[in-house]
Amino acid sequence: MWFFDKIISLTGSDPSSFGSEGFKVLVACVILVAAAALVIFPLMKIVRFIRTICRVFSGPRCDRNSKLTDEQLRVLTIGNLYAYQQGGWLNSLKLNIDTSRFNNIMHEWWGIYSQADAISTLQYLLQGTFSITFEDVCNAYALHDSAKAASYLKQHIENEDLRERAAHQLENLNKCYNDLVRDGIVQDEASMRKLGVMGWDAGRLNFVARACYCAGYIEEPELWQLLQRAYDMAHSELHSWRELANSYMLGRTLWGGNCDMAGLAEDLLTKPASPWTRLPW
Repeated sequence: MWFFDKIISLTGSDPSSFGSEGFKVLVACVILVAAAALVIFPLMKIVRFIRTICRVFSGPRCDRNSKLTDEQLRVLTIGNLYAYQQGGWLNSLKLNIDTSRFNNIMHEWWGIYSQADAISTLQYLLQGTFSITFEDVCNAYALHDSAKAASYLKQHIENEDLRERAAHQLENLNKCYNDLVRDGIVQDEASMRKLGVMGWDAGRLNFVARACYCAGYIEEPELWQLLQRAYDMAHSELHSWRELANSYMLGRTLWGGNCDMAGLAEDLLTKPASPWTRLPW
C-alpha cells in the first residue's frame, strides 16, 4: 500500500485519514486518473492544432467528388479564407474538418450546441456585425487621440454593447494599423475606409452557415439562402477576390488584434487548387 499512500500524500492529505486500504486504493486511482487527464487533454489540443497546421501547409483542400457548378462555387467560396484556415474543403458544402476541431469551433468559439443556438447565431451574423460600427471606428481612429476617440464613440454609438465592441476594435486598430500597411492589406486610412470589413462579415456568415449545415441544424435549401446572402453582402462593397481577402483580414484584425493570414490569402489567390484562381469575381 506504500505506493497508494504516496500518491495520496502528494495532494497534501494524510493517507491514514482515508480509513480502509480499499478506499485508499480507490482515492489514489481517482488522483492518478485526474493527473493523467491534466496531461492528456492539453496534448490532445496540441495534436489537433498540429493536424490543422499540417492540413493548411499541404495547401488548399478540395473535394474531388464535388458536383457543384462554377456558379454555385462563386457563391460558396466567399468564406474560403475561414474554411482554409481551419483545414476545410473549399469546393463542397461539406467542410470535412476534423471532428474534434469542428466541435471546438461550434461549441467553444460560437456557443452553438443546438438548432436554436444555430438560428440565433446566424441571425446575428446576418446583421453584418462589424460593418455596423466600422465607420465610427475609422472616425475615432482618425482623431489620433485616445480621450477624444472614446468621447466620439460615446457620442455616436448609443447602444452600450455596440460601443464596447467598437472600442475593442479601435484598440486593436491602434495596435495593428502599421502591420496592416506592412502586409499590403491597406495603404492608408482612406484606402482602409474604402475597403471596409464586409468581407469579414460575409466570410463568417458563409462559414458558420456551412458548419451549421454539417451539424444538421439547417437543411440544404436554407444553407443556399444564407450563402447567397453572404455573397450579396460581399458583392455590395467589394470588387475582386483580393479585395474580399483584404477586407476579411482587416475585419479579423479588428476582432482579434492580429491577422497573420496574408500567406493563406496569397495561397487562395495564386495556387491552382484554389477555386478563386479560375472563377471570375
